[in-house]
Amino acid sequence: FWGLALVIALMMGFAVSFYWSVQSNTSAITTEPLVNISGEKHFLSVSENGRYQVFTGRLDKNEGWQAYFFDSQLAQLQKIDGTEKGEFPFVAILKNEKVVMTSFVNGEAKLHLYQISDLTRPFKTIELDEFSRIAQVAYFHDDFILMKRKKKEEKNFVYYQLDLKDEQLKQFTFSSLQQSIDFHITFSPDKKH
Repeated sequence: FWGLALVIALMMGFAVSFYWSVQSNTSAITTEPLVNISGEKHFLSVSENGRYQVFTGRLDKNEGWQAYFFDSQLAQLQKIDGTEKGEFPFVAILKNEKVVMTSFVNGEAKLHLYQISDLTRPFKTIELDEFSRIAQVAYFHDDFILMKRKKKEEKNFVYYQLDLKDEQLKQFTFSSLQQSIDFHITFSPDKKH
């Protein structure tokens, strides 16, 4: 009888010890809203340091779609100049220092690069004549971005990798089917997957 009681006591002690070790290793996750601004917001992009956010938004139903930049440290929101009326711009933050924004006006697809320190005018514009649409941009690594794009003569939306230094394009995703659409690319934190 005493042997059985000792075994049960040891098992109970082990179970309690295991329970407390699991409890002490888990912690509650708390979250805070990134952008606490009313209105419609799409395609949020956050800088690596978490300070800056850009998004395409319509903060008032009477307003057209605009590209917005939010500095969470200073709690300042500003429009990024360059959005044409009726256009839906896509935006992304590159590292912690640049913003890339798409435009499509009069049949011309373009990418505009801005320094975060001056969002009033782009420091570089890349014309992408062979494309009829640019539908998403995402920071990939270093000076490379990925863009979901459609060539003028094709029906597929696929991703292209663009080197922002030499403006070289390389197709990143592929489809042999017509009217194939790749959408909402996302990366692992280490950018390897």
